[in-house]
Amino acid sequence: MMQNKPNVKKLIKTLFDQNYIVLNIPTMDKNFYHEQLSKFFKYIFEKNYQLEEFKKINQRPEQGSIEISSNSIIENYLKQLIRNSIIYDIARKLWHSDYLFYSSSLSHYRHVDPSNSLQMDYQPLHIDYSFLKTQSLNICIPATGYGGDYPGIEIFKDIPKSQNEIDFSEIQSYEPIVTLGEVLIFHERSPHRRSVGNKKSVRLNTEFRVFPSSSANLARELNLKRF
Repeated sequence: MMQNKPNVKKLIKTLFDQNYIVLNIPTMDKNFYHEQLSKFFKYIFEKNYQLEEFKKINQRPEQGSIEISSNSIIENYLKQLIRNSIIYDIARKLWHSDYLFYSSSLSHYRHVDPSNSLQMDYQPLHIDYSFLKTQSLNICIPATGYGGDYPGIEIFKDIPKSQNEIDFSEIQSYEPIVTLGEVLIFHERSPHRRSVGNKKSVRLNTEFRVFPSSSANLARELNLKRF
């Protein structure tokens, strides 16, 4: 029996109504992706974490991130996965854009470890627009999981304009549970921060930052590549 195609307009509405969506990507080779990202971080931490291309792991250990261009096998696999999925249709419809781009310097592989106090203390509440200054989607692709036992992302419905002495317990928020084979998507104005409470397992994931076509200056600034 043929399955009905997802309704792109409804997905976009949900994305903005709740500030995120979670999608299943049935074409993902889960074993390949998990093994490649696991082997890559093992390679980095065992022998090569001081190499120039991995310097961000040393400079910003609390983030646990490495630029996506540091592993072309995973980068190219995920680029094609997104290009051939409903994600691409959502972004094109959202921005009325014929072509899409991703940032090779602001897209990252992440290793977030509950035993690392620097990482568990790092959870700034922010929106991506504050530093990107343009439309974007963050495509979070777990090789393990988000939420539950894994450090995840806490997404807020709204936040006060003044963030001084916020009582977060009084603000509506969600921690999406995302498993291997699914993706979490949120837009550039979604308030979010790392979720770190009661976590037990290391989270491995990729964050693909996706953009509509834009000016040449912005393309250079963000190191944009076309899908």
